[in-house]
Amino acid sequence: QGTPISIYIPHCAEEEESTAEGEAIPRGGERILVVDDEESVARITGRILERLGYHVEYQLHSRGALEMIREDPSCYDLILTDQGMPDMTGTALAESALLVNPKLPIILMTGYSENVDRGDAEEIGIVDYLLKPVEKGDLSRAVRAALDRPNFGRAVT
Repeated sequence: QGTPISIYIPHCAEEEESTAEGEAIPRGGERILVVDDEESVARITGRILERLGYHVEYQLHSRGALEMIREDPSCYDLILTDQGMPDMTGTALAESALLVNPKLPIILMTGYSENVDRGDAEEIGIVDYLLKPVEKGDLSRAVRAALDRPNFGRAVT
């Protein structure tokens, strides 16, 4: 017949995630658009951000992402884009997106730093520049810092 077994596990408060150095990983609830032509990279990046509380959509084509931004310039609180994409580079996407919404914070990720550097990105108006592969702690801090910048926000001028 079998023996009933009951296991009682005490409820404990959810632990805050932290980096290897022990500092807390920043969280949020804003809306982020992840743009990367490699679906696996876009999905993994999106999942990391979702686990940190963000609402994430992803787009595999930069022209599609630009169309989404044009349809509703205040829909996203931040754009996280790859540089090396076949239809439009991340910097070209950033330039076009900032024409639609100049207050939209954009973070550029790249695995090929010889194509664009931090100075090039800043000239365009990109708020941060990350080299791939990006660790979770670095990504979360960059996203939170970009969202918390005083001159950025969802208001479209």
